[in-house]
Amino acid sequence: MFNMKKPKKYNMKTEFEKPRDFDFTVNRVCPRVINGTRQTVLVPAGTFSLFGVSAIEATAICKKISSTTNYICTAYLITE
Repeated sequence: MFNMKKPKKYNMKTEFEKPRDFDFTVNRVCPRVINGTRQTVLVPAGTFSLFGVSAIEATAICKKISSTTNYICTAYLITE
C-alpha cells in the first residue's frame, strides 16, 4: 500500500574513523567570588583547527588538554 523507504544502515565504527575537519576551542577556567558567591568563569584562551582527523583522535586531543586543571577544550565538527 505504502512504499516505505528503508533507512540506510551505518557502521558507527567506520563513521567515527572517517577523517573530518574539527575546530577546537580552549577556555581557561577562572574561579571568582562575586557578591560572596563563587562563580566559575570561562575565559577564551585560543582556537585552532585540524583537518583530516577522526572523531576518536579529536576526543583524545580534547581529553589531553582538558586533563590540565586550568583549561577546558571543546571540539566542533566543521560542516559546509
